[in-house]
Amino acid sequence: MKRDGKLSQSWLRQDIFDDSLLLENQLPFFFLEDLYNTVVPPSFLELTYSYFHYHNMQNLKPNYKIKHSTGLLRLFYLPRTQLERNSFKGDGSDTLMYSVNESQEAGVKLEVSTNKCLLDLTFSRSVLEIPPIRVKDMTETLFRNVMALEQCH
Repeated sequence: MKRDGKLSQSWLRQDIFDDSLLLENQLPFFFLEDLYNTVVPPSFLELTYSYFHYHNMQNLKPNYKIKHSTGLLRLFYLPRTQLERNSFKGDGSDTLMYSVNESQEAGVKLEVSTNKCLLDLTFSRSVLEIPPIRVKDMTETLFRNVMALEQCH
């Protein structure tokens, strides 16, 4: 079988991956899943988890119902306690009151936490533990799309 020179270029795989993160490019997951599972036996959900493994820092298993890929990425960033509740209820307590500099001047120490979930912040005895974040070219786009998804649903 002859390989297409254009489709085998290395940059194209990354471009397709990046485009698959965009909310405006989402097809309903049930549609993709039904189409894929009709042709290929392994679960499309497992394939999707595998495809986005870089973002799955908590190593979640494919047993959560999702509506599209952006929803899966959002799921990867939710704390496990949030996943168990399966809903987001903002009560205003998550509003940033002080800058990092103001917090440090008030005696708060910042430390890198070992938590894998980006939203698992802990504060105890004047120490704020924050998980590390991987920043790449698509980080801003990813977070903007997840925020847009949350605002739409």
